[in-house]
Amino acid sequence: ISTATYPIITEPDWIQTASTEKTISKSVIKPGENQTFTFDGLADGTTYYFSVKTQDEAVNISAVSSTSPYCMTNAKPIVSVKVPNGGETFLGNKIISWEYSDPYPPGDTHKFAIYDSSDGTNFSVLVTSGLADKTTYYLWDTKNVRNSATHKIKVIAKDKMGLEGFDISDNNFTVDNPNIAPVITLIQPNGSEKIS
Repeated sequence: ISTATYPIITEPDWIQTASTEKTISKSVIKPGENQTFTFDGLADGTTYYFSVKTQDEAVNISAVSSTSPYCMTNAKPIVSVKVPNGGETFLGNKIISWEYSDPYPPGDTHKFAIYDSSDGTNFSVLVTSGLADKTTYYLWDTKNVRNSATHKIKVIAKDKMGLEGFDISDNNFTVDNPNIAPVITLIQPNGSEKIS
């Protein structure tokens, strides 16, 4: 069996695929008997065509199979951060929004995670994760991150087969929340206890 990124329907096509040629079985196979073979090392998001030749006990080799069936390997989701994408100033609750697509397979489902970087490089702050399929925005409480003029957002889409695609804000944006003093509530003693 041979594989290529183009149909293998002629002998010259087969000769070009010599480096991908694999032997399925060296034992006798009865007519109509199913054989399986696993290909590994295939690239993501690529269409592969297959073709087969057989050899009999007298070492006669068949012509290339008359059809070249094909399949496509899974592709990474494509993500595009829309907001924030640079130059904005955020305070309080703000919307993070993005678009995404997945070229293959049709009907794939996705989960989303969002990370923040206050220095524009290290995305160490998890904003949220596990957002459901078809989600394209998230209301973010920016008071949970430090003020900085060098923030960027990273949105990651993960498909059900585990492939991830992501996008990062094109330019820095600012988070500038007012500094609010902490609120302290004394639980005990509340005024009537005897303590020692």
